[in-house]
Amino acid sequence: EIESFIRSLHEEESIHIVKAKNRFQKPSLTGYRDMCVQFRLKTTEGLSHICEVQIHHKVLVALDKKIGSHAFYEFFRSYFAGAVGSLQERLEDLELISDGALVDDSFLDQFLIQCEDVDRLERLAKLFHKNLCEYDAAIQIYERLVELHSAQHGPNHPFVAGTYSTIADVMQVIGKSDEALEMYEESIRLCAKSLGVMHPAIASMLNNMASVLCKQDRLDEGYATYGNAVKIYKYRLEERNPAFDSGQILKSLAGTYHNMAGILVDQCKFDEALELHKEALELKLQAHGETHESVGTSYNSIGEVLEYQDKLDEAMANYERALAIFRQTLGHSHSSVANCLQNIGELLSDQDKFDEALEIFEMVLDLKTNNLGEEHTSVAN
Repeated sequence: EIESFIRSLHEEESIHIVKAKNRFQKPSLTGYRDMCVQFRLKTTEGLSHICEVQIHHKVLVALDKKIGSHAFYEFFRSYFAGAVGSLQERLEDLELISDGALVDDSFLDQFLIQCEDVDRLERLAKLFHKNLCEYDAAIQIYERLVELHSAQHGPNHPFVAGTYSTIADVMQVIGKSDEALEMYEESIRLCAKSLGVMHPAIASMLNNMASVLCKQDRLDEGYATYGNAVKIYKYRLEERNPAFDSGQILKSLAGTYHNMAGILVDQCKFDEALELHKEALELKLQAHGETHESVGTSYNSIGEVLEYQDKLDEAMANYERALAIFRQTLGHSHSSVANCLQNIGELLSDQDKFDEALEIFEMVLDLKTNNLGEEHTSVAN
């Protein structure tokens, strides 16, 4: 099939193959393989365009998705990007931490005292935080970065505020929610000093704070904190300052409305939740258009609220719109497709349409078994 495809490219007069890489013949270090073909396509008036086609094997794509090997590839590709000198440093960093799963405390203490290279520390912090899940070590490195940023730029600099916010993110992951809240508050205080109280960065930190409060079941405080973020986003949209990306602010505002609606659903305030989900949907349509996955998420959420209100026909219409968008944007086997189908099956069951519901549930079971494996709790459910 691959040979036939390449021949068809050769036979097409408007196409000239520039470069081809056959990794079926020589697989990458992880065992992943594909074929990449770059070709020049003639357009109008003597112009041409360089295109790339990647040919993948279905089984390998499925395996890559299951074990997440592409994430490792992306990390190492970015980690080792740069000059030869920095490459040597990065190899030394990895060698220092390669003995065993846990980092030796004495090594880290000594390293942090000696190292003043901010870029190197940030790379290591990201490695411990995002890839090795060594969160205590990551926090130590981030705390060292706070010291260095404070010394170089002053204690109120946005770099200091941003690092405090990142420490709070790590604290949240390891379940230290009270400490996370303290860190978010400190980052907001510093950010307000350096950037002003209506900066979008503060809104982002408020969103993170609200998420922690909700996990602590402090829903009213969480809702109010999300509301403070909304005020900042709205102010920036009305201001129309070209220094800020209005498209990104629209997306952030939509996400905040979505989170606030989730709180209202938990409090059984369905009318208010529906209004916020509809506002989020309008913003997403402005930012993304009709066929973005986040638009599908809003339709799905609206369907859930309508189902709570026993407006089953309206709920089904929204679920079906969400399903069509998910299939178009994410493919027919994505987890969002399975979850949306699950909602449709439950609604059909509520309507006593048991044959149709059973057919849908069997589709969901197939998807979840393929995506998660037979032993997963979601499959058992």
